[in-house]
Amino acid sequence: MKQVPFFDEVSNAIENVNNNNSLVGAAVREESSTIASVNENIQVIASAVEQSSKAVSEVAVTVADLQRLAVEQENMIRKFII
Repeated sequence: MKQVPFFDEVSNAIENVNNNNSLVGAAVREESSTIASVNENIQVIASAVEQSSKAVSEVAVTVADLQRLAVEQENMIRKFII
């Protein structure tokens, strides 16, 4: 009769281990999902930064062209000043 409670204890311990494993598995799946979401957001941000960088470069080229044109126009206007 003393052996039955021992087996019940072992059975309960195994059940507890299985429950804990299930909890750990659920936590790992949730963490993996969160990491995937963070990675996706980082990729979106990186793409936006790259697009912004390209736009800034294009604006810089345009500003340089406008400055050059302004200097050329000023030089042409000086020719007409008496």
